[in-house]
Amino acid sequence: MGVDSPLVVCARSEIFEDGFNIIYRAWSRTLKDPTVEKGYRINLIQQKDTPTTSVGRSVSISKERSYTCTPPNLQCPEKMLIITEIKILLV
Repeated sequence: MGVDSPLVVCARSEIFEDGFNIIYRAWSRTLKDPTVEKGYRINLIQQKDTPTTSVGRSVSISKERSYTCTPPNLQCPEKMLIITEIKILLV
């Protein structure tokens, strides 16, 4: 939607022992639909009791749910938002 990307990902790689240590950070931002009074947002969620670091080589990404948030609300104080929750697991 528009020209902006909904996600921003920053990665850094460092040499570590006989391999690499790769660090990722991800943020999402609200995309606004200029034709109507609503926007779209992706929320990245972490499952409880799962590691935030891993020595594995796999990442699992899954869509958890989508829902509509209507104002006034802490998540959407000004306009209606369609929110999609995405879960990221380090495997």
